[in-house]
Amino acid sequence: MTGVVFIITDGHLLTLFQYGFEPIDFVLLGAVVSWAIYSVVGKVVLKKFSSVESTTYAVAYGTLFLLPFASAETSWMDIQQASMTTWTAIAHMSIFVTVVSFVMYYNGIKEVGAAKASIFINVMPVSAVIMATVFLGETFTMAHGIGAAFVLTGVYIGTNAKMFKRRVHKQSMKNETA
Repeated sequence: MTGVVFIITDGHLLTLFQYGFEPIDFVLLGAVVSWAIYSVVGKVVLKKFSSVESTTYAVAYGTLFLLPFASAETSWMDIQQASMTTWTAIAHMSIFVTVVSFVMYYNGIKEVGAAKASIFINVMPVSAVIMATVFLGETFTMAHGIGAAFVLTGVYIGTNAKMFKRRVHKQSMKNETA
């Protein structure tokens, strides 16, 4: 969390208090809770279905759920007039960002469990900053680097917790015998 806050505030941690809370913050909180539920339910679903089947059902359900909202936001004429760039972006989002990513995530849940796999959601701000730097020409600041280091350290510790517990336990045993 420290790394994410560093990235969001560009290293000026006290500005977080100046932002205040907006209604979108509660939407984002709901998204985090939904992702946690999705991960836990995913572990159960994977006992019955493969990661490809699970992703197919999740995408189909999401499409049905979002279809009324999409229909209200656009017209048939907008769809007909969409450029090749737009369709390429939609295909990229559909294939790589959704299908491939979710299949890989489900495989991760199957291999290491929901709790450990969900730790990797924290890498998202780091990848967003890197992509913004590479593709949009944004400036990569020292705060971004520090934030990324915090995030990656947290992910490393979170995914290797047993290793750190053993080291701490061994160290405390040495201190008791000394």
